[in-house]
Amino acid sequence: MTGNHPVDWLQSSAEERKKLYPVACAVKNLLGLKDWNAFLALALERPQHFSEAFAGNFRKGKIRRKIAADIYSWIAAHHLDVGQRLCKDLFPTSSLTAWEELVKGHGLYGYFHIRNPEALALTSRDDDGLQIEDEPILLKEPYCFILEDQPAGNALLIERHEGGDWFPVPIGATSKALVASVPRERALLPWDSESQKPVILREHVDAGLREFILIHGEADIIRASEDRLLLKEAIHASTLNDIAAICLSSDSGFNGLHRLNVVYQRRGS
Repeated sequence: MTGNHPVDWLQSSAEERKKLYPVACAVKNLLGLKDWNAFLALALERPQHFSEAFAGNFRKGKIRRKIAADIYSWIAAHHLDVGQRLCKDLFPTSSLTAWEELVKGHGLYGYFHIRNPEALALTSRDDDGLQIEDEPILLKEPYCFILEDQPAGNALLIERHEGGDWFPVPIGATSKALVASVPRERALLPWDSESQKPVILREHVDAGLREFILIHGEADIIRASEDRLLLKEAIHASTLNDIAAICLSSDSGFNGLHRLNVVYQRRGS
């Protein structure tokens, strides 16, 4: 077993690889793919030219271990529900997704905060261990974000309300730009480079707990993640797993995952 995967696929037996076959078949049929090469092109992320004997070999568990590992990882990232329904031995319901593993293993508190920009000069940094900001944000109250004590790079912000879907938040140079350039040590987000002031943000409608995650890294990591997102559209679970894979595949370009939980409150409540 490696990590949250019940099988070390690079040391797997034919019997273990055989169990993967019906799950892969179900995903292939779900996607309406006419042959195994079309399925493998998705799972292995490159065109494939296997012979017709591949299906029979896979059914018997006689495929290369590396291919089995790649198929398993792809199904776990994109079609975990199918795997859990058909083979709990390989896809236990307690398994964390790649995105959940990233957040659990790399999520940091204490460097990313939310502030009223009119009070920036008077507000000191909260303690590093804080999980939820001390002061709630009132609806319609102005605020901006602050990232402190971090290297220069680029950043991408996503949010969710009360445990719902994740959505991208535009923190770039315009109201439609998702990526922001982050200077060393202290960044106010979003930032207007012309006025040299933070852009005012407000929440007008939704009270309650809001969770933010700021992905911080080199330009290629952040841009590759941005390419998978659409403004005002919920982020699919498979897309979050793709972003996790992008972050974890980088030797040095991923700087961190910064977490922030904020309560938005109605006036007088």
